[in-house]
Amino acid sequence: MYYFSDKFETYAFFEFNDIIIHGKDRPDLIKKLRVAWYKKVEQYMTQQIIDLNIKRTKEPIQDLFFEHDGIRYVKPPIQWGKPSEFYGDTGRPREDTTGMNQCPPVATVLPVFDDESYNSAKRNIIDGTILKDSLREYLVWAKNEQESASNPFSPIVLTLIKLQELEKLQHPFHFKQIVQSALPIFQNALISTANKVTEFYENPISLNYILVQVNEIGIDKANDIAFISHNMDHCTPPIQKFLIKGVRMKYEYAIMLASAYCLSVNADTVYYYRNEDFKWK
Repeated sequence: MYYFSDKFETYAFFEFNDIIIHGKDRPDLIKKLRVAWYKKVEQYMTQQIIDLNIKRTKEPIQDLFFEHDGIRYVKPPIQWGKPSEFYGDTGRPREDTTGMNQCPPVATVLPVFDDESYNSAKRNIIDGTILKDSLREYLVWAKNEQESASNPFSPIVLTLIKLQELEKLQHPFHFKQIVQSALPIFQNALISTANKVTEFYENPISLNYILVQVNEIGIDKANDIAFISHNMDHCTPPIQKFLIKGVRMKYEYAIMLASAYCLSVNADTVYYYRNEDFKWK
């Protein structure tokens, strides 16, 4: 007898097959055994349903995994039963033990200026040395900071500050106040980019894009592995630069991080691909 449950649906299998190993066929004996077996099954299943005092220790199916040297090895549950009629094409909801109830920071924001905003900032900033001696010098410094950033989970995004934003600050001001003014601008751009992500197809329209591939594994989103790359198909030959490679990361987080990279490298858009070969459905 095999019992199967995924917390949403439950199955019990109690098939009886007779296989002759040696000797002659005994259909009369097999019939008696089959009748006795199904009688036992009926008694057992009836008891399971009506007896509230039975200690049920059989747990629903779950991912089996262990970790070694920071790598998680996962054996997903078998695909049993049939697709859920209740949840349809979306499949059964997966578990999420990542503890990530909200998206962590996905970028470091560094303000940049045009001529007008730079001149205003230079006149009114207290810690003015960070703005260098000219807008050109500052932009070169900011670009170098962006390219030398070492945290793959927090790319530097250069965010343009206009004069109107500086006029909202109490004068004189510190550089960190300019950074704070840049945050809402970045957040709006990030959300707009994330809302426009589309599924990746063989011949994408854009030739300069961020690609997110998430391998969804088993029941728990904590098993999922993400790859994020900057793809420059307009180059000869085409270039694919991996920004995140084989990191455990759920889809929602990967999309937001990819959107931040899209802003950081001035890509056109973000495409995604969800590999569901090993996902519980």
